[in-house]
Amino acid sequence: MTSQLRGWRQGLGLTAPELARRVGVSPNTVGRWERGECLPQADRLPALAGALRRQPRELLRVLGEPEAEARGHRGHGLRRLRLERGRSGAEIAAAVGVPTHTVYNWERGGARIPEAHLEDLAAALGLSSAELASALAEARVVVEGLRARPVGRLARLRIGVGLSQSAAADRLGFGRSSLRAYERGRPAPLAHLRRMAVLYRVTVAEVAHACGARCPRELDPTSWRAGDLSRALRVLREWSGLTQAEVAMRVGASKDSVRAWENARTQPGPFLRVRLEELYRLRSGSLIPAYARPASTGLSPEGRLSSAPRAG
Repeated sequence: MTSQLRGWRQGLGLTAPELARRVGVSPNTVGRWERGECLPQADRLPALAGALRRQPRELLRVLGEPEAEARGHRGHGLRRLRLERGRSGAEIAAAVGVPTHTVYNWERGGARIPEAHLEDLAAALGLSSAELASALAEARVVVEGLRARPVGRLARLRIGVGLSQSAAADRLGFGRSSLRAYERGRPAPLAHLRRMAVLYRVTVAEVAHACGARCPRELDPTSWRAGDLSRALRVLREWSGLTQAEVAMRVGASKDSVRAWENARTQPGPFLRVRLEELYRLRSGSLIPAYARPASTGLSPEGRLSSAPRAG
Protein backbone atom coordinates (compact mmCIF):
# COMPACT_ATOMS: atom_id res chain seq x y z
CA MET A 1 0.00 0.00 0.00
CA THR A 2 2.78 2.44 0.93
CA SER A 3 4.54 2.73 -2.41
CA GLN A 4 1.31 2.44 -4.41
CA LEU A 5 -0.56 5.34 -2.77
CA ARG A 6 2.49 7.59 -2.91
CA GLY A 7 3.14 6.59 -6.51
CA TRP A 8 -0.42 7.45 -7.56
CA ARG A 9 -0.23 10.80 -5.81
CA GLN A 10 3.13 11.73 -7.29
CA GLY A 11 2.02 10.53 -10.73
CA LEU A 12 -0.74 13.15 -10.63
CA GLY A 13 1.69 15.84 -9.54
CA LEU A 14 -0.03 16.25 -6.17
CA THR A 15 1.70 17.11 -2.92
CA ALA A 16 0.57 15.50 0.32
CA PRO A 17 -1.10 18.78 1.48
CA GLU A 18 -2.98 19.05 -1.83
CA LEU A 19 -4.26 15.49 -1.56
CA ALA A 20 -5.18 16.07 2.08
CA ARG A 21 -7.22 19.14 1.16
CA ARG A 22 -9.18 17.23 -1.50
CA VAL A 23 -9.94 14.34 0.85
CA GLY A 24 -10.66 16.54 3.88
CA VAL A 25 -7.88 15.32 6.20
CA SER A 26 -4.58 16.70 7.49
CA PRO A 27 -1.28 16.25 5.57
CA ASN A 28 0.00 14.19 8.51
CA THR A 29 -2.83 11.73 7.98
CA VAL A 30 -1.89 11.33 4.30
CA GLY A 31 1.68 10.68 5.40
CA ARG A 32 0.54 8.00 7.82
CA TRP A 33 -1.50 6.31 5.08
CA GLU A 34 1.47 6.29 2.74
CA ARG A 35 3.82 4.95 5.41
CA GLY A 36 1.38 2.18 6.22
CA GLU A 37 0.87 3.32 9.81
CA CYS A 38 -2.91 3.35 9.51
CA LEU A 39 -5.75 2.81 7.05
CA PRO A 40 -8.16 5.45 5.70
CA GLN A 41 -11.51 5.37 7.45
CA ALA A 42 -14.42 4.01 5.44
CA ASP A 43 -16.04 7.41 4.83
CA ARG A 44 -12.76 8.78 3.40
CA LEU A 45 -12.27 6.06 0.79
CA PRO A 46 -14.62 7.44 -1.91
CA ALA A 47 -13.03 10.91 -1.78
CA LEU A 48 -9.53 9.40 -1.75
CA ALA A 49 -10.32 7.24 -4.77
CA GLY A 50 -11.72 10.26 -6.62
CA ALA A 51 -8.72 12.45 -5.78
CA LEU A 52 -6.32 9.77 -7.02
CA ARG A 53 -8.47 9.14 -10.13
CA ARG A 54 -8.87 5.49 -9.27
CA GLN A 55 -11.90 3.26 -9.02
CA PRO A 56 -12.88 2.54 -5.40
CA ARG A 57 -12.43 -1.19 -6.06
CA GLU A 58 -8.86 -0.61 -7.21
CA LEU A 59 -8.11 1.36 -4.06
CA LEU A 60 -9.70 -1.30 -1.89
CA ARG A 61 -7.54 -3.98 -3.51
CA VAL A 62 -4.46 -2.00 -2.58
CA LEU A 63 -5.65 -1.48 0.98
CA GLY A 64 -6.39 -5.19 1.24
CA GLU A 65 -3.01 -6.42 0.03
CA PRO A 66 -1.94 -9.61 1.85
CA GLU A 67 1.39 -8.03 2.87
CA ALA A 68 -0.52 -5.47 4.90
CA GLU A 69 -1.93 -8.22 7.09
CA ALA A 70 1.52 -8.89 8.49
CA ARG A 71 1.50 -5.51 10.25
CA GLY A 72 -1.39 -6.49 12.48
CA HIS A 73 -5.11 -7.20 12.62
CA ARG A 74 -7.98 -4.98 11.56
CA GLY A 75 -10.00 -4.05 14.64
CA HIS A 76 -13.47 -3.31 13.30
CA GLY A 77 -14.99 -6.21 15.22
CA LEU A 78 -13.33 -5.13 18.46
CA ARG A 79 -15.99 -2.68 19.62
CA ARG A 80 -18.76 -5.27 19.32
CA LEU A 81 -16.71 -7.83 21.27
CA ARG A 82 -15.92 -5.26 23.96
CA LEU A 83 -19.53 -4.13 24.38
CA GLU A 84 -20.81 -7.72 24.47
CA ARG A 85 -18.56 -8.29 27.47
CA GLY A 86 -19.46 -5.01 29.18
CA ARG A 87 -15.93 -3.61 29.05
CA SER A 88 -15.12 0.06 28.54
CA GLY A 89 -12.38 1.30 26.27
CA ALA A 90 -10.42 2.48 29.30
CA GLU A 91 -10.59 -0.98 30.93
CA ILE A 92 -9.35 -2.68 27.77
CA ALA A 93 -6.58 -0.11 27.38
CA ALA A 94 -5.41 -0.67 30.99
CA ALA A 95 -5.37 -4.44 30.52
CA VAL A 96 -3.36 -4.23 27.32
CA GLY A 97 -1.08 -1.40 28.45
CA VAL A 98 -1.93 1.20 25.81
CA PRO A 99 -3.66 4.61 25.92
CA THR A 100 -7.46 4.59 25.73
CA HIS A 101 -7.45 6.50 22.44
CA THR A 102 -5.39 3.70 20.90
CA VAL A 103 -8.17 1.20 21.59
CA TYR A 104 -10.72 3.51 19.95
CA ASN A 105 -8.34 4.00 17.03
CA TRP A 106 -8.20 0.22 16.54
CA GLU A 107 -12.00 0.01 16.66
CA ARG A 108 -12.62 2.61 13.96
CA GLY A 109 -9.86 1.29 11.68
CA GLY A 110 -7.44 4.16 12.16
CA ALA A 111 -4.64 1.70 12.99
CA ARG A 112 -4.12 -2.05 13.08
CA ILE A 113 -3.82 -4.08 16.27
CA PRO A 114 -0.15 -5.15 16.56
CA GLU A 115 0.46 -8.88 16.89
CA ALA A 116 2.34 -8.18 20.13
CA HIS A 117 -0.86 -6.94 21.81
CA LEU A 118 -3.13 -9.70 20.57
CA GLU A 119 -2.62 -12.10 23.50
CA ASP A 120 -3.25 -9.46 26.21
CA LEU A 121 -6.23 -8.12 24.29
CA ALA A 122 -7.71 -11.59 23.93
CA ALA A 123 -7.28 -12.23 27.68
CA ALA A 124 -9.03 -8.96 28.51
CA LEU A 125 -11.98 -10.11 26.38
CA GLY A 126 -12.02 -13.63 27.80
CA LEU A 127 -10.90 -15.23 24.52
CA SER A 128 -7.92 -17.14 23.25
CA SER A 129 -5.60 -15.45 20.77
CA ALA A 130 -6.85 -17.73 18.00
CA GLU A 131 -10.51 -16.96 18.81
CA LEU A 132 -9.88 -13.22 18.77
CA ALA A 133 -7.92 -13.36 15.51
CA SER A 134 -10.75 -15.35 13.92
CA ALA A 135 -13.42 -12.92 15.18
CA LEU A 136 -11.48 -9.92 13.85
CA ALA A 137 -10.94 -11.59 10.48
CA GLU A 138 -14.70 -12.12 10.12
CA ALA A 139 -15.43 -8.44 10.77
CA ARG A 140 -13.40 -6.83 7.99
CA VAL A 141 -15.83 -3.96 7.66
CA VAL A 142 -13.56 -1.49 5.90
CA VAL A 143 -12.82 -3.64 2.85
CA GLU A 144 -15.40 -6.38 2.69
CA GLY A 145 -18.29 -4.17 3.79
CA LEU A 146 -17.57 -1.57 1.14
CA ARG A 147 -17.21 -4.20 -1.55
CA ALA A 148 -20.64 -5.51 -0.66
CA ARG A 149 -22.10 -1.98 -0.56
CA PRO A 150 -20.91 0.06 -3.56
CA VAL A 151 -20.71 3.84 -3.51
CA GLY A 152 -24.19 5.31 -3.90
CA ARG A 153 -25.36 7.56 -6.72
CA LEU A 154 -25.42 10.71 -4.57
CA ALA A 155 -21.88 10.09 -3.33
CA ARG A 156 -20.74 9.59 -6.93
CA LEU A 157 -22.08 13.05 -7.83
CA ARG A 158 -20.01 14.52 -5.00
CA ILE A 159 -16.91 12.55 -5.94
CA GLY A 160 -17.41 13.67 -9.54
CA VAL A 161 -16.58 17.25 -8.53
CA GLY A 162 -13.62 16.12 -6.41
CA LEU A 163 -15.05 16.86 -2.96
CA SER A 164 -14.86 14.93 0.29
CA GLN A 165 -17.92 14.79 2.54
CA SER A 166 -16.40 17.41 4.85
CA ALA A 167 -15.53 19.79 2.02
CA ALA A 168 -18.94 19.39 0.39
CA ALA A 169 -20.79 19.93 3.67
CA ASP A 170 -18.81 23.13 4.31
CA ARG A 171 -19.83 24.52 0.92
CA LEU A 172 -23.43 23.32 1.19
CA GLY A 173 -23.96 24.98 4.54
CA PHE A 174 -25.28 21.97 6.47
CA GLY A 175 -23.65 19.33 8.63
CA ARG A 176 -21.52 16.48 7.38
CA SER A 177 -23.73 14.09 9.34
CA SER A 178 -26.73 15.24 7.28
CA LEU A 179 -24.86 14.76 4.01
CA ARG A 180 -23.71 11.31 5.10
CA ALA A 181 -27.31 10.41 5.97
CA TYR A 182 -28.53 11.59 2.56
CA GLU A 183 -25.86 9.49 0.84
CA ARG A 184 -27.05 6.49 2.85
CA GLY A 185 -30.66 6.94 1.76
CA ARG A 186 -32.32 9.41 4.11
CA PRO A 187 -34.66 11.80 2.19
CA ALA A 188 -33.26 15.31 1.82
CA PRO A 189 -35.40 18.46 2.07
CA LEU A 190 -35.95 20.40 -1.13
CA ALA A 191 -33.71 23.27 0.01
CA HIS A 192 -30.77 20.87 0.43
CA LEU A 193 -31.48 19.19 -2.92
CA ARG A 194 -31.22 22.58 -4.59
CA ARG A 195 -27.90 23.37 -2.93
CA MET A 196 -26.43 20.02 -3.92
CA ALA A 197 -27.60 20.47 -7.52
CA VAL A 198 -25.73 23.79 -7.76
CA LEU A 199 -22.56 22.45 -6.11
CA TYR A 200 -22.49 19.21 -8.13
CA ARG A 201 -23.37 21.07 -11.36
CA VAL A 202 -26.36 18.86 -12.22
CA THR A 203 -30.12 19.30 -12.29
CA VAL A 204 -32.24 19.15 -9.16
CA ALA A 205 -33.97 16.14 -10.68
CA GLU A 206 -30.66 14.25 -10.91
CA VAL A 207 -29.89 14.93 -7.26
CA ALA A 208 -33.42 13.96 -6.24
CA HIS A 209 -33.20 10.65 -8.11
CA ALA A 210 -29.71 10.01 -6.70
CA CYS A 211 -30.91 10.20 -3.11
CA GLY A 212 -34.22 8.47 -3.75
CA ALA A 213 -36.40 11.56 -3.26
CA ARG A 214 -39.86 11.57 -4.80
CA CYS A 215 -40.23 14.30 -7.38
CA PRO A 216 -42.88 15.41 -9.90
CA ARG A 217 -43.01 13.75 -13.29
CA GLU A 218 -42.34 17.12 -14.90
CA LEU A 219 -38.77 17.07 -13.58
CA ASP A 220 -37.95 14.19 -15.94
CA PRO A 221 -37.36 15.53 -19.49
CA THR A 222 -37.81 12.05 -20.97
CA SER A 223 -41.45 12.09 -19.82
CA TRP A 224 -42.38 15.35 -21.56
CA ARG A 225 -44.96 15.24 -24.32
CA ALA A 226 -46.47 17.92 -26.54
CA GLY A 227 -48.31 20.47 -24.41
CA ASP A 228 -46.35 19.80 -21.19
CA LEU A 229 -44.24 22.97 -21.51
CA SER A 230 -46.20 25.22 -19.14
CA ARG A 231 -46.30 22.63 -16.34
CA ALA A 232 -42.64 21.67 -16.88
CA LEU A 233 -41.48 25.31 -16.69
CA ARG A 234 -43.49 25.91 -13.52
CA VAL A 235 -42.15 22.79 -11.76
CA LEU A 236 -38.58 23.44 -12.86
CA ARG A 237 -38.77 26.99 -11.49
CA GLU A 238 -40.35 25.97 -8.18
CA TRP A 239 -37.87 23.14 -7.59
CA SER A 240 -34.99 25.48 -8.39
CA GLY A 241 -36.20 27.89 -5.71
CA LEU A 242 -36.71 30.79 -8.13
CA THR A 243 -39.48 33.36 -8.47
CA GLN A 244 -40.95 34.33 -11.83
CA ALA A 245 -39.14 37.67 -11.56
CA GLU A 246 -35.79 35.91 -10.97
CA VAL A 247 -36.30 33.63 -13.98
CA ALA A 248 -37.18 36.65 -16.11
CA MET A 249 -34.04 38.49 -15.04
CA ARG A 250 -31.76 35.51 -15.68
CA VAL A 251 -33.04 34.68 -19.15
CA GLY A 252 -33.59 38.24 -20.32
CA ALA A 253 -37.39 38.29 -20.51
CA SER A 254 -40.17 40.09 -18.68
CA LYS A 255 -41.97 38.73 -15.65
CA ASP A 256 -45.22 38.88 -17.64
CA SER A 257 -43.65 36.64 -20.29
CA VAL A 258 -42.61 34.06 -17.71
CA ARG A 259 -46.12 34.13 -16.23
CA ALA A 260 -47.62 33.69 -19.69
CA TRP A 261 -45.37 30.68 -20.40
CA GLU A 262 -46.44 29.00 -17.17
CA ASN A 263 -50.11 29.73 -17.85
CA ALA A 264 -49.85 28.25 -21.38
CA ARG A 265 -50.78 31.55 -23.03
CA THR A 266 -47.50 31.86 -24.94
CA GLN A 267 -44.35 29.83 -25.52
CA PRO A 268 -40.74 31.06 -25.43
CA GLY A 269 -39.02 31.52 -28.77
CA PRO A 270 -35.81 29.69 -29.77
CA PHE A 271 -33.41 32.15 -28.10
CA LEU A 272 -35.27 32.16 -24.78
CA ARG A 273 -35.73 28.39 -24.94
CA VAL A 274 -31.94 28.01 -25.04
CA ARG A 275 -31.56 30.41 -22.10
CA LEU A 276 -34.13 28.42 -20.11
CA GLU A 277 -32.34 25.14 -20.82
CA GLU A 278 -29.08 26.69 -19.63
CA LEU A 279 -30.75 28.07 -16.49
CA TYR A 280 -32.19 24.68 -15.52
CA ARG A 281 -29.09 22.73 -16.61
CA LEU A 282 -30.94 20.80 -19.30
CA ARG A 283 -29.42 19.32 -22.42
CA SER A 284 -29.76 21.43 -25.53
CA GLY A 285 -33.17 20.88 -27.14
CA SER A 286 -34.67 19.18 -24.07
CA LEU A 287 -37.67 21.51 -23.96
CA ILE A 288 -38.64 21.08 -27.62
CA PRO A 289 -40.77 17.90 -27.13
CA ALA A 290 -42.86 19.75 -24.51
CA TYR A 291 -43.94 22.51 -26.90
CA ALA A 292 -47.55 22.44 -28.07
CA ARG A 293 -47.87 21.39 -31.69
CA PRO A 294 -49.23 24.19 -33.89
CA ALA A 295 -51.56 21.79 -35.72
CA SER A 296 -53.39 20.88 -32.53
CA THR A 297 -53.12 24.07 -30.48
CA GLY A 298 -53.42 26.95 -32.90
CA LEU A 299 -49.89 28.26 -32.30
CA SER A 300 -49.48 31.55 -34.07
CA PRO A 301 -46.22 32.54 -35.81
CA GLU A 302 -45.47 34.94 -32.91
CA GLY A 303 -45.53 32.07 -30.41
CA ARG A 304 -48.93 32.96 -28.91
CA LEU A 305 -51.52 30.25 -28.43
CA SER A 306 -54.72 31.39 -30.06
CA SER A 307 -58.15 30.58 -28.67
CA ALA A 308 -59.82 27.50 -30.01
CA PRO A 309 -62.40 28.29 -32.71
CA ARG A 310 -65.96 28.47 -31.49
CA ALA A 311 -68.39 25.81 -32.59
CA GLY A 312 -70.96 26.80 -35.16
